[in-house]
Amino acid sequence: RKAAAERDALRADLDGRGARVDGLLSEIERVRDGLQAEFRESQSGLEAEAARFRDDAARARDDLRAENAALRADLALHTPRSTAETLREENARLREEVGLRT
Repeated sequence: RKAAAERDALRADLDGRGARVDGLLSEIERVRDGLQAEFRESQSGLEAEAARFRDDAARARDDLRAENAALRADLALHTPRSTAETLREENARLREEVGLRT
């Protein structure tokens, strides 16, 4: 009789511990799911921001190319070849300095 009561008490204790473990596992899964959702949202925002940055950089590059072409045409009409070449080299160096690729 005493052994049965102890066995029942141990079973109840184990059942209680199992329920707590199940609760903790559910909480871990809930937190994990929330973190995954936040990560996906953040990643999506970063991808959109990167796309905007690439678009802005492409527009800036195209604007600089157009400006450079106009300057080259103007230089070809009004300056000796050596001066125009020097200015082209300076333009290329400045582009590298600001990180624009052509």
